[in-house]
Amino acid sequence: MLKNIQEWVLVLGIIGVVVLIGNYNGYDILPITALPGMVILILISLAGLVICKLVPLKIPSIAYIGILGCILTFLACLDQINL
Repeated sequence: MLKNIQEWVLVLGIIGVVVLIGNYNGYDILPITALPGMVILILISLAGLVICKLVPLKIPSIAYIGILGCILTFLACLDQINL
């Protein structure tokens, strides 16, 4: 599984760099400004891929990535919700 994780990190890193360049070319957003968000997205994607391999259910990794992203967004916004 370690080889899978290394490959995923490499692929996600390459995609992240391409997206940062595209963000700069298309929207004039400096890559250093978008880098923290890209790192967060890569970490969420990597965590979803690892969860997919560890859980014995036949659920696509995109489902785990989406659920994890929604949970983290909800937790990040808890301080803005008046209960």
